[in-house]
Amino acid sequence: MVGGNKDALLTRIIDGQLNGRLGICPSCEKGKMKLKDTEAAKAYCNGYFDEENQARIPCFYECSLKEAPRLLPWYTEEPTEEEKEKMKAMAEEGASNNINSSSTSENIDAKAKLLKRASKLNWNLDSKSGIKEAAQDLTTLCTKDHLVDVPNDDKITKMEIGRLVVQNRSKTASEVMELVIHKFGLTQAKIEKEKKQAKSLSAVCGNAENVGVMQAILELGDLYFKEGNRNAGATYKKVAQAIKELTFEITAENAKGLGKGKTK
Repeated sequence: MVGGNKDALLTRIIDGQLNGRLGICPSCEKGKMKLKDTEAAKAYCNGYFDEENQARIPCFYECSLKEAPRLLPWYTEEPTEEEKEKMKAMAEEGASNNINSSSTSENIDAKAKLLKRASKLNWNLDSKSGIKEAAQDLTTLCTKDHLVDVPNDDKITKMEIGRLVVQNRSKTASEVMELVIHKFGLTQAKIEKEKKQAKSLSAVCGNAENVGVMQAILELGDLYFKEGNRNAGATYKKVAQAIKELTFEITAENAKGLGKGKTK
C-alpha cells in the first residue's frame, strides 16, 4: 500500500477511502487487484505465487475501478493481527465465491437442481459397493445436462468424485455434491468467467483477434500446473505473454506449425 511515488500513494488512499480495499482478482481468483499507477481509473492483477507448485502464475486481468471487486472496511491505520486475519478470510471467501457461487439465476437454478437430485440418491457408504455406487451416481448427475465443469474423461471424474466421497463419509449426498461443485465449478459459471476474461484480455492484447488463442494457451498452462508439471505450465504462460505483445493477428498462414522438426 505504501509503495510508489507520492501521487500514486495519494490516489490509492483516496480510492480506498471512497470505495474500500481492492479485492481478489475475479479472473485468476487468487491474485490481489492493484491500482494502476499509469492509469488511475483502472485496476489490474499481475498474478500470484502458487505455493503448491512453487511457481509464479501470471495474470493479465484489467478493469475499471467501478468494476473492481472491493472489500470493507478500509483501514486508515495499521490493522491489528486479528484484523489482518479477518481481511485474509474475507479475501479467501471472496475468491472462492467468484465462480462457484455466481449470482446469476441460471447458476442458482443449476446448483439447486444438482442438490435436489443428489438428495434423492440411494446413499449408503457402509460398504465398498455402496461407495462405488455413490461415486458413479454423482458422476452421472454431474455429466447429465453438463451442469458441472468436470473433466471430459468420465473415469477421471469418477475417481476424483470417489475420493471426495471417501474423505467425507459422514456427509449427506447433497453435502458431497456441494464439495463437487466447489472443486470443479459450474459449467455456466465457467462460460461467464471466460467471457469476462476475454473482455479484459481484449483491452490488453496487442491485437484483439488473438484473445481466443491467448485464452486457450492460458487454460493449457493452468492444466499443466494442476498436474504438477511446472515447466510446461510456465512455458505456456510465457507463450501467452508473447501472444499478448503481438500486434498482428495469428492465422494459419503465419503461425508456426508443430510438424516441422521434432517436438518434445
